[in-house]
Amino acid sequence: MEPVKIEEIYSGMKLWDNENKRWQKVLRVHLWEDIIRENPNKFYAKKPKQTNY
Repeated sequence: MEPVKIEEIYSGMKLWDNENKRWQKVLRVHLWEDIIRENPNKFYAKKPKQTNY
């Protein structure tokens, strides 16, 4: 599962927050570009499959 790329985000999109295990809604794309740049592996466009260790 690949983290979301900055070019893929749009207003109204839901992103899976893999750190807090919840969905986040993109309202202001310009703010999210910075968030994703700072946390490149935290947000996904789809919920990752649960892995059992």
